[in-house]
Amino acid sequence: VSMAGGGVSVAESLTCPSYVDVWNPAFDVTPHELITGGIITEWGVFAPSEVCRALAERGEQ
Repeated sequence: VSMAGGGVSVAESLTCPSYVDVWNPAFDVTPHELITGGIITEWGVFAPSEVCRALAERGEQ
């Protein structure tokens, strides 16, 4: 876990933009290729390959 450069990162993966004031050391960054089931969101359950499309449809990208 690193807070260098104003952003929070876990194992070299940025978990939030530098302007977001957050500290959650328990946040897990799992590479998408290791997720074999669905990703559960407030909009439903999505396959890893569907997440970008689902976010784009909701203007969240």
